[in-house]
Amino acid sequence: MIFKTRDTSEVVQEITTALKNALERHEHVLWLVSGGSNISLQVAIMKSLHKDYPELLESLTILPMDERYGPEGHEDSNYQQMLEAGFDAGDAHWYDVLVNDLPLAETVTYYTDLTEEVFAEAQYVIGTFGMGTDGHTAGILPRSPAVVDDTSVVVGYEASDFTRMTLTPQVLVRCNEAYLIAYGTQKSSALEKLAQSDLSLREMPAKLLVDIAEVTVYNDVINSEE
Repeated sequence: MIFKTRDTSEVVQEITTALKNALERHEHVLWLVSGGSNISLQVAIMKSLHKDYPELLESLTILPMDERYGPEGHEDSNYQQMLEAGFDAGDAHWYDVLVNDLPLAETVTYYTDLTEEVFAEAQYVIGTFGMGTDGHTAGILPRSPAVVDDTSVVVGYEASDFTRMTLTPQVLVRCNEAYLIAYGTQKSSALEKLAQSDLSLREMPAKLLVDIAEVTVYNDVINSEE
C-alpha cells in the first residue's frame, strides 16, 4: 500500500492513465465506482477518458461498489448523484442496480447476479474507494452485516442512515488495482489507523485494502513513496 499526497488534478490524471493502460491491455475492464466524496473526482476521470481515449470506452464496464436502496432515481442514490454531477459513460457500460424497482431482497439478487456476470467477463478490475471517518468503505460499515457475512457477493441491510447494499470484502479484494481517496483533516485519524494499526476488518472495513495487490492511497496526511 502506497500513500501519496497529491492534488486532485494529479489524482485524476494518474487514475485516468491507469484505466487507459488497462483498457489498452485487455478486452474487458471493470471499474468499480463509489459515491459520496468521490463522485466529482470520478466525473472528472470519465471526462478525461472521453476527451483523450474515446475509442477505448467500449471495453469498459462500470459498476457501483455500493448503492443506497430505494426507487430508481431517488435523491440519495449514488448512481443518480453521479448522473446529476455530470457522469457520462458514453460507449462504456454503466449499470444502475436500482433500474428494475424491485423489493430489497430481489434487488440484492439482481445486484449479485450482475456482479458475478461482470466479474466473470472482466480481465482486469480497478476500484476507486472512499473511506469514512469511522474507517468504513463502500457500503461496509463497522460491525455491520456486510463485514460479518463472509459468503455473500452483495449484502443489503438497514443502517442508521440508509438502507444499504454493498459488495462484500471478499468480492472487493478481487480488484487488481485499488485507489483510496481520503482527503481532509477529519479523516487523518482513520488514515493513521489504516497505515499502522492492527484493527480487525470488523472494526475497520477499509482494512480490506490490505489484501489487494496494488493499492494507492491519495491523501493530504501521509506520504510513503520514499
